[in-house]
Amino acid sequence: MIVPPGFLENYPRSYIASFYVPPDKMGMIHDLVRAFPNILVVDVAIVIDQVQQMIHQVSQAIEFVFAFTMVAGFIVLYAAIAATQDERIYEAAIFRALGAKREQLSRAWAAEFAILGGLAGFFASAGASVLGYVVGEHVLKLDYTFNPWIWVVGMAIGTIGVLLAGLLGTRSALSSPPLLTLRKIG
Repeated sequence: MIVPPGFLENYPRSYIASFYVPPDKMGMIHDLVRAFPNILVVDVAIVIDQVQQMIHQVSQAIEFVFAFTMVAGFIVLYAAIAATQDERIYEAAIFRALGAKREQLSRAWAAEFAILGGLAGFFASAGASVLGYVVGEHVLKLDYTFNPWIWVVGMAIGTIGVLLAGLLGTRSALSSPPLLTLRKIG
């Protein structure tokens, strides 16, 4: 606020100052407060430590949610692979009876799992980018900076993760002899 000179002369006033005290001279602050009890001293180092502790706790909570989400995702992925296991065994038996090699089936399934993983990574990266934008711009009032590494890492982890899990989950489908599988069904 802007006021004419002398307008606030009769009103109480407060003075604010900041200064640095080395950690080994903190006793001087206690002496100063004892001598002048109306002085309010705020130790900014303690406030910063408390803020850092809160940020650390929040990031631990986020890491826990991330780990829980990853475990839940792998459980869902395993369940999806297990649910289609009989179909894959049947499919492998038919293709192998028609002359397909194990390597051909392996490559076909690897391509399928890589595409699924890439799509999962794409959607996860898109969700992370949109969430980062919304939180940054609308909640924290910060300028959003696009990070292409989120997309690269997200799609790579999605592709590799689903590919490995899928190939490990379908290993037994390739090891079943086609003749025995077709006799059980037929």
